[in-house]
Amino acid sequence: MPLQRHQLVREFPQFRDRIQHLNRHNQTFHYLAEKYNQIDKQVFEFEQGYQSCEDMYLESLKKKRLYLKDQIFDMLTH
Repeated sequence: MPLQRHQLVREFPQFRDRIQHLNRHNQTFHYLAEKYNQIDKQVFEFEQGYQSCEDMYLESLKKKRLYLKDQIFDMLTH
């Protein structure tokens, strides 16, 4: 199975419209979404082998991505 990016609209398809709305109108959400996308891109590049890194660094990036995802989900549901 090929690796895929963990884009927010893929992770939360039921919130597609809300993601777009908050991304345009909520500065905090926009910042979190941008940070999430940056980290997700890095993780994807490391996993694809485009760049190399230590396993511990990759795991720390994945934890940061998950933390941001949790924050974003809280904003989507409240």
